[in-house]
Amino acid sequence: MRHLAHTFLTPHARHRALQNLQAFLAEAAIPSPCPSKTKKHLFSTSSPSTSSPNGQTPFHLLDRVFVKGMPFFARHGVHRAEAELGQRFLVDAEVFLRGLGQSVLAEEGRGTSSPSAPPPDDVSRTIDYGRIYDVARGVVQDGPRAQLVETLATRIADALLRENGSSHSPPFSVVGARVKVTKPGAPIEGVFGEAGCEVVRWRE
Repeated sequence: MRHLAHTFLTPHARHRALQNLQAFLAEAAIPSPCPSKTKKHLFSTSSPSTSSPNGQTPFHLLDRVFVKGMPFFARHGVHRAEAELGQRFLVDAEVFLRGLGQSVLAEEGRGTSSPSAPPPDDVSRTIDYGRIYDVARGVVQDGPRAQLVETLATRIADALLRENGSSHSPPFSVVGARVKVTKPGAPIEGVFGEAGCEVVRWRE
């Protein structure tokens, strides 16, 4: 691949191609073909952009519970017609939990569950799908009107983070949330697939 890059690409394009190749190999944990320019692994706990805020759990080891494609009809938007006529919004919500899967497997295999704790295979060990849906609906369909989908996405993410340690399921620990809000009928003069906003929020 390096030989092909030297043959067909300009010096600037060749440099960019080698940078992209090194980034891909680092992400896949494959040894780099350029040992003198080694990079940290994408999921290193020392990288603040890929770890949970407290640096304890690498991003790729966090458990995730998600509900996608939730449709809600509401009257959010900047334009007057959006407020009067309303439109459909689609919400994808994802919640990050710490250590859920590992603790379940350990307790099931070794019988280490505390007598006072709920069984490993119990819904109280995690955030319920229905709760994620209720939070999204409460913001988009039942909540106050917003002009921006960014506002809706942030409100949903913040509400999901507050589920941590709630009365619904005390044992689980929510550490982050990713929310995407899409407007299929966004007032754009042109052909497009989808328009919206995605936010990621971590507990401080």
